[in-house]
This record gives sequence, structure tokens and C-alpha cells, in this order.
Amino acid sequence: MAFSLFFTTFAPKIRKQMTKIACMMVSAAMLLLAACTSQPIPETPVGVEQGRSINALVCEGSNDTLLIYLTTPYDGSDPDTLNVLWAWKNHRIYGIPNVGDNVVALRNDSDSTCADVVIVTEDLMGRWGFETFPSLRQMAGMPADTSLLPDTLKQLLKVSREYSINFKNDHTMLSLGGRRRSKTEEMPIEYPQMKQYTEWGLDEDRLLLYVSAVDSTGEINVTGVDTASFVMLRPDTMVLRINGEERGFSKK
Repeated sequence: MAFSLFFTTFAPKIRKQMTKIACMMVSAAMLLLAACTSQPIPETPVGVEQGRSINALVCEGSNDTLLIYLTTPYDGSDPDTLNVLWAWKNHRIYGIPNVGDNVVALRNDSDSTCADVVIVTEDLMGRWGFETFPSLRQMAGMPADTSLLPDTLKQLLKVSREYSINFKNDHTMLSLGGRRRSKTEEMPIEYPQMKQYTEWGLDEDRLLLYVSAVDSTGEINVTGVDTASFVMLRPDTMVLRINGEERGFSKK
């Protein structure tokens, strides 16, 4: 596939309210600032280190080799550039950068003019669904060998359910699905419980998913964090490796 396909422009997103601007000129940078001030700039959750990461907006003129960007929050500086050819060739650009998109770029340790990773956080936003399958409940008389199960139970084990996670620009998120069944239900199968993710962040190229729970006083507290790495990210498809296990998602 030709490199030029990498920056193919997708249909405009409703939430974008900015036009394409020539970011290589100072006046154009000021126009881009004006266009972006109506959009909230996400803040990194407390405890997440920025390190080599750059929060940026993609500018006009970016291509498969060069990322032209404005740092965010905007500080009045001119647009800057990063060489992204190595990241592109090694499949370390996650998402499809378009003009005006929010991205996080990870600079190379030895050469700060090059990027090792680019994550298009614009493509991460929204609701992502994934399938999950049930397992057998631990019940008396249930055979350990699933091949000995009645056909009706075998069919039940093939019925999937869709759960989803919703990423928001303010670094909050929401888990949907996997509600706990009533204790009175005597189903021979059970679906896994969905972790309640309430916040997300980035630690360089690692995606942090904060797990929360409601305590006895009704307060929501963060009780843990799952660390994920990007395997693939496209506007409609995502694959994450969460705690060592790969999981595919589709945009809803």
C-alpha cells in the first residue's frame, strides 16, 4: 500500500469545528489556536508521567514522513516538526492522523527530532464494543469435561454478549455491560463481570485504565489500574493487549 494512503482524509467528524490551516505560518498558527479554543484540551490524570511525550494538534502539510504540529495547550510558539518515517515503517503509528486531530507523540531518546510512536487520541475517543462468552457455573453434578455436556448447554456457551468501553476527551471513561445477575437466578452459565473503568491516561505509549468501585459511603474510588498496549488502532477497529491478553474492539 502506498504511504500516501496513510493520511487519507476520513469523513469529517461532527465534533470538529476547525478548518484546514497552513500551520507553517505564524498567522495560520494563530487561526488554528482560535479554532481550537472551543475544544477542551484533555489533562493527564495525576500520577501519569509525560516523559518524552508531546501532546499536539496535527497541522496542514503533515505526511508519511513528517508530522507538523502545534503543542497543546498552545503556548504561542510556531508549529514544530517530527520525523515519523521510522514509526510508520514499524507500524508504531496508532490511528490515522488528520489535520486538527489530537495526538500524543513519543520522541526518540537519542534524536528528539524523531518520533518512536504516535498515538492519535482523536481516534481513541468514543464507544468501543467487544464480544465476551460465558463459562460454566460451578454447580454440583456438572461434568468437568465439556464434551459430556448436553447439547443445549453447549449451545448456550456459544452465545456471546457485547460489552463496551467509552473513552471521553476529559480522560473519563465508562464501562457498559456485564451487569451482575440476581442471586436467585439458577443459570448453568455465567458471563464475566465487566471491570468498571472510570478514567484513562497515557504513560508514554502505555494506555492506563483506572478501575473504580463504590465504597460503603457511596463514594467512587480508584481501586486499581490495568495497563494496556496498542496492537492496532484505526477509526473503526482497535486491538489492545490488556494485562498480557489481546482483545479486539469495534467502534460503535
